[in-house]
Amino acid sequence: SPMAIVKEWVRLSRGDGKIPLGDYFTFRLYDDDHLTWSDKLRFISDDLHWPIANRCCDLTWKAATEDKWLCYNILSRLGLPTARTVAVIDRANRLFGADPIVRTPAELKELVRGHGGDIFAKPNLGVGSFGAVLITGVDGDRLTIEQGEPIGCGEFFEKIVGEMTYLLQDRLRNHASLAPLTNYLATVRTINLVRPDSIRTPVALIKIPGPRSIADNY
Repeated sequence: SPMAIVKEWVRLSRGDGKIPLGDYFTFRLYDDDHLTWSDKLRFISDDLHWPIANRCCDLTWKAATEDKWLCYNILSRLGLPTARTVAVIDRANRLFGADPIVRTPAELKELVRGHGGDIFAKPNLGVGSFGAVLITGVDGDRLTIEQGEPIGCGEFFEKIVGEMTYLLQDRLRNHASLAPLTNYLATVRTINLVRPDSIRTPVALIKIPGPRSIADNY
């Protein structure tokens, strides 16, 4: 009942997990058919996640992975396959090696027109697929966007890119066995516990985007 939900949430919000109401519903903690009270006590709020992760993890790893451009270059130098970076949208003074830098809407239009394929754009420092855009071409002065309305190159700079750095990469396609399930890229995410003498991966998930989602966050 609504009263039982409120009562239970209040208990969880005051416990070690500090569960806010939004997380209570996101984690489906009201589901008594699948979760015991002991199960529910194991959850922590999303707000507590990063402070705990920062205490448990070597922060130098975070510096090398949260910056996507840097991470791709490290992986590439180690011989691992990565998505090809077509260009970087950046209006600051940072250097990006041999990768072209797009600084104006006009440069973006010419890049997309000359690319000849779909371009996946995403914030260099973003998480959770927020801000990801699949550019499919250019029509006059407007970019054509998958699952979105055409947008002017200037408007793309002002409303989507803003002050952020954006990576522009070749669109990757799924393996043939996954192609019937989704038109957008499925990815595998792993939890890795790095120890001095070993690496343990207790959890691996394959994330398959829905028909209206260009990325796999949900």
